Amino acid sequence: MPGEHRRARRAAGAAITILLALAGGIGLLLFFVSRDEAPVKHNGTTTPLKGPGQPLAGDPARELPSQGRARLVRALRVGDVVLVYGRREDEAPLTALARDVAGAPDSTLEDAGQAVLVARRRTTPGVVALASQRVLRTGSATDPELRRFADAWLGRGAGG
Repeated sequence: MPGEHRRARRAAGAAITILLALAGGIGLLLFFVSRDEAPVKHNGTTTPLKGPGQPLAGDPARELPSQGRARLVRALRVGDVVLVYGRREDEAPLTALARDVAGAPDSTLEDAGQAVLVARRRTTPGVVALASQRVLRTGSATDPELRRFADAWLGRGAGG
């Protein structure tokens, strides 16, 4: 009788251990699946799923000023965010935002895809925020969506 009782307790302990391990594994799996931000292929281009802004349709160069365009296109490809504005009064708040999100302008950060760059293009209405595959258009340099955009897409180059 005592032997049967001991075996029953061991079997119950083993069953509980197995159930806890399964529950933990399922919980871990659900956690990682909920964090999935894998890119999606659409029309031959890779478009990240989550984050502010819209998928960038076409060539980002058309949104950029002609002066320094090649540098800015390369910056977008490696993961930098570019804020393009038209009105002079937008420069100060955008520069402050860029410093707050990514720090002072630095060629090392820019090469690593960790810079927020500010560029003026006189014909740009409002502000256009660009990342490798995303775009956000706002009417104001103080729009809080600009910060969310920069935070979300900084460091995500052409690979997503």
